[in-house]
Amino acid sequence: TDFSDYGPVYCDDREAAITSLQDGDVLVVAEPSRLGVSGVDVMTALQAIGERGGVVLRADTGERLSWSPDAQKVIEFAVEAESQNRKDIAANARKALAASGNTAGKPAIVWDRKKLNLLNELERDGGLTRDQMAEKLGISRASLMRKLSELRSKKGADE
Repeated sequence: TDFSDYGPVYCDDREAAITSLQDGDVLVVAEPSRLGVSGVDVMTALQAIGERGGVVLRADTGERLSWSPDAQKVIEFAVEAESQNRKDIAANARKALAASGNTAGKPAIVWDRKKLNLLNELERDGGLTRDQMAEKLGISRASLMRKLSELRSKKGADE
């Protein structure tokens, strides 16, 4: 690393690199992802570089990027549009699910008297594994274990 007035400076700290820039300096980045973790983060870094009078040089393509005051308005407009589009897509998806009657998940297990009696009978007999019991009840093993735990805690509370 050469820290002289005219040599390159290698820095893994983005903020330190940006704040050290002076008018006319060039910040070389290996690839765009080195400037931030999201589009907004990268744009914020580009703005800060531009405000200090620097430009960015993409090492992978040789392209130079400079910031202009109008760029901020353009970016804010694009970010707002993307945000609104995401909200609209989510709202339309919720409406479509509601209209179809789909609650976006498996239907809840109905523990009616018949199913509870079968569960008690299978539990009392004791000859089946939990997986076999769940299969006979037409439920997952996790649902079976949850119900057994619930019944045990309820039985303990009643005593």
